[in-house]
Amino acid sequence: MTRLWDLLHQRNRSDEPAEFDLLRLCLRKNGSDNLLSQANIWFNQGINVVSVADPNFPRRFADRKVQISLLFYRGANISLLYKKCVAIVGSRSLNSYGREVTAEITRQLCSKGYCIVSGAAEGADSIAHVEAIKTGGKTIAVLGCGVDRVYPISNKNLLANIAHSGLIISEYRPGTAPMAKNFPARNRIIAALAEAVIVTTAKTKSGSLITAKLANNMKVPVYAIPGSIFTNEQKGCHSLIKQGCAKIITDLKMPELNTLTIGERATNNDANEAKSFQGARINQRALVDPGQIRLPVASNQTEGKIFEFLTLGPGTMEQIADYIGLSLANTAQILTGLELAGCLTNRRGHYELNRFS
Repeated sequence: MTRLWDLLHQRNRSDEPAEFDLLRLCLRKNGSDNLLSQANIWFNQGINVVSVADPNFPRRFADRKVQISLLFYRGANISLLYKKCVAIVGSRSLNSYGREVTAEITRQLCSKGYCIVSGAAEGADSIAHVEAIKTGGKTIAVLGCGVDRVYPISNKNLLANIAHSGLIISEYRPGTAPMAKNFPARNRIIAALAEAVIVTTAKTKSGSLITAKLANNMKVPVYAIPGSIFTNEQKGCHSLIKQGCAKIITDLKMPELNTLTIGERATNNDANEAKSFQGARINQRALVDPGQIRLPVASNQTEGKIFEFLTLGPGTMEQIADYIGLSLANTAQILTGLELAGCLTNRRGHYELNRFS
């Protein structure tokens, strides 16, 4: 996979790759415009990045209509993004049943050659990562913060182990704090990377139910583990099963997964596929010459930041909210107002500036 750091030192400024514009947008939020200097800092921290303009950017995101412009990562095993993966998600607070079933499910999946994807949170996520490493399997941790951050702090050693033998990824720039609004967006990456999502434990308001819903929308198979009706620990799982949002798992050997059509994606030999994929993906965040657009008049600083962001091309509500630093609810309200005012157009979840002559 192409390393942007290598490109940075070899680049001809008259012919810069599109990745550099994406990185500059990211750097603005750090208060820095020195692309090479910041890139060297990240590289020295063991952080790398792959962009949507890279022909080897994970195709699963495009197939499942998940827009990601940049993916930061730590760990030498970037090839895990193309392995057969199953996501394991569940509650942060587990009883003995939840711990046991999550650990055993993970061991079974690793024995079948699956890479385990989870969110590095306390509870089920941590158990899944730990068991994958213990059994000699592979695991990917998807963070809701920068890959240089340790969250939760109790997982400091675990994250170090994952970086050594697996992969840590995030769409958030290094240095980004673990804010609550980041985690639902993080969950869509977990779902998109997986060929199946397994909810091992979930109360009625568990965040793992968000991942299950996102997987449903992507048509990724969802499975849930039943439990006792005398506790609240599995009520979220029972609800998923009852509503038809998840298939029930009653055998830890999981013969249900044998019906999945899973295969590893070649990363170097599919040149034609990669070339066409690059063209399809770059158009989703096509870089627009700001000089070709006369910006609408902003009535306040927030609107000005939104217009500035969108001069580089369409963006999702989540990306815009992250850039302007507001909640999704507040961002949605502002974007709706700008749509009604004729400043923006929403095309299948991607906002773009209306051009003015």
